[in-house]
Amino acid sequence: MSEMKPKKMVRRSVAIALGIICIILIAGMVEIWLSYLVQDIEKDETINTLHIEVFNKDSQISQLNSQIEDQNNSISSLSSQISQLNSNVTSLQNQVTIQQEELNDLRNVTVVSVDDIALNASAWLNKTVIVEGKLSGPFGFLPEDMPPYNYVLFRYNETSEASTVFAGLSWNSSDLYDLANVVVVGVVRFVRGGEFIRSGFLIEAESIILLQ
Repeated sequence: MSEMKPKKMVRRSVAIALGIICIILIAGMVEIWLSYLVQDIEKDETINTLHIEVFNKDSQISQLNSQIEDQNNSISSLSSQISQLNSNVTSLQNQVTIQQEELNDLRNVTVVSVDDIALNASAWLNKTVIVEGKLSGPFGFLPEDMPPYNYVLFRYNETSEASTVFAGLSWNSSDLYDLANVVVVGVVRFVRGGEFIRSGFLIEAESIILLQ
């Protein structure tokens, strides 16, 4: 019986050693599992962080795209305004050109009196003149003695009965200016007579301005 006790003690020691080894192995496995678990958690946190960064980047890109679209719209609007302004400038330049031409024309216009035309018409031949006076007409003449004009321009505020000085005027219009005080703009011409029209000077009217 005494020989059996050491064998039991050996078996018990082996069992204890195996139990300790199992505990150590289990503890190691638990430690490894915890390590992997921590790594998975860290990876998940990293992925979540990256997802948040990507979302923020996408949001920034969308905002920048919106700003670019707004800027493009502004550019388009400004381009339209520039085009309109250029059109306005062109129109103003055309107006300036027209006014400059009118001014040049006016520089070539001479203000004369009825007496200047009546007494010395040849001095103003083929020149544009401005004459102020009283207009009478249109007249009808005998076919065999028809002058080249159909109106007569007297001195300003002078009656035709009292005046012996007048200038003939040709005016093709339906407007009636009989005995009206006017300003005439026209070109002095010499008309050679024909079978029924006698020769003479006249003002070929371009415009007539009625005075009050």
